[in-house]
Amino acid sequence: MKLQIYSRKGIEKRAKEPWGCMVAVISIGDIDSIPPKFTYRPDHLLRLEFDDISLDEYYDHKTEKDRLFKYSQAQQIAEFVYKHKDEIDVLICHCEYGQSRSAGCAAAIAEHFSKRGIEIFADDRYCPNKLVFRKVLQALKEYKQNTNS
Repeated sequence: MKLQIYSRKGIEKRAKEPWGCMVAVISIGDIDSIPPKFTYRPDHLLRLEFDDISLDEYYDHKTEKDRLFKYSQAQQIAEFVYKHKDEIDVLICHCEYGQSRSAGCAAAIAEHFSKRGIEIFADDRYCPNKLVFRKVLQALKEYKQNTNS
């Protein structure tokens, strides 16, 4: 399974052409945002909405709790990934700018399955959201333990 990270504009442009392989997309948007337009829909799609909030904002409670990335959403990601990992060629994580939430999600998945999450953190194109990374990584570990996958 190959991991790719896209922005909203990037995924909309990519979705104007047929996918050509088995693709799953984790689509991340802000609360109450309009989902991206897919001319061609991916084989599997998970849409989540939460704001891009840093660990400092989280721990300092400088934001409304209902806008935070919830552990239940991390669990949805883990279930989605495990459900489709053996049948897809590409897993795409996308958010508005393709730099923070999607990168944090992709880094956690890469770390969990191949211990290569650091490569996303080291890439200057990304600034992975550490809250997303930690929660998704924990949810993936927990899902694996509970299902013996």
